[in-house]
Amino acid sequence: MVYIQSTLKAHKNQRNNFGGYNQCKVVDDSIVNYILSHFSYKSQTGEITRDDRRNSLGSLDKDGYLIIKIKKRQYKAHRIAWLLYYGSFPTKEIDHINRNRSDNRISNLREVDRCENNRNSSKKVNPKTGVIGVYLDECTNGLRKRFTTRFLKRTYRFYTLEEAVNFRKQHNLSVI
Repeated sequence: MVYIQSTLKAHKNQRNNFGGYNQCKVVDDSIVNYILSHFSYKSQTGEITRDDRRNSLGSLDKDGYLIIKIKKRQYKAHRIAWLLYYGSFPTKEIDHINRNRSDNRISNLREVDRCENNRNSSKKVNPKTGVIGVYLDECTNGLRKRFTTRFLKRTYRFYTLEEAVNFRKQHNLSVI
């Protein structure tokens, strides 16, 4: 049996993605052998093909990752690409260096821990304020300071959106 580290580190009493409590995902050797014998991978293009099924190259999930179904289980294509190139499943997370989740060239993939993977993610603009890192505090119920931002593990509240944006700019934090 091959053990793959869970991609989500669960807290002590929190369930992880694999249905267990802070356990590793178990991939049977037969699945690894099946993938190695029925799949091929072109490392220069990132293309994965299989010889046991036609027109079964997977589909995109809601997050934009290519998912391939093998024996009633779903596997992310970049993890299969890693297996086909290096001969074993990765023990950590796989990061797409150029942030394109469908680009599975081996030169674009690297094995990293969760912290490093988060550093390579893009920051998202808050849809209610239109600014990165500034949130509309809906719990204030009539209080005047309605906009919040976090800096050095503290929450700061502001009367206006402009004050919050200026605070982020003064502390060299991204706003757009």
